[in-house]
Amino acid sequence: MCGSAVLHISVACSCCTVVFSFPVPDPPSSLMLANKGTTYIEIQWGRPTGGLSAYKVRYKKVDDPNYSSETTIEKEQTTFQIDQLTGGVEYQIQIRSVSNAEHSMYALISITTGRHIQVTLLCESCYMLSDIILSDIVITFVLERLNLC
Repeated sequence: MCGSAVLHISVACSCCTVVFSFPVPDPPSSLMLANKGTTYIEIQWGRPTGGLSAYKVRYKKVDDPNYSSETTIEKEQTTFQIDQLTGGVEYQIQIRSVSNAEHSMYALISITTGRHIQVTLLCESCYMLSDIILSDIVITFVLERLNLC
């Protein structure tokens, strides 16, 4: 919406017409990924112009037809973390602005949570096995420099 969106409701009777006008808030701007892990996603956004009383966020797995129930977020907040997610799964997250009883259209983003990869290494000196958990976050390591003993 363009910052000046207004919902008009007209009520007519035999002698006159009354028009009620309610400003409709703009959706949050610049919705983006702030941080992610294997079981959580954190999003951030810019505040819309105009009056605002809160935000509402909902999410779902991309393959799931149903969204979670909406979570209300205070108007001062511009980040939100969703926990207890499944690793390696794509989620669709929607957020909208609320101004009194009116709400904006949803801003939308799709994000895939990180994955865990378990690697078992064998030390050539003592033959001890060690498990290392790697995640999608870029990890650079050199096997010769790992001190497993």
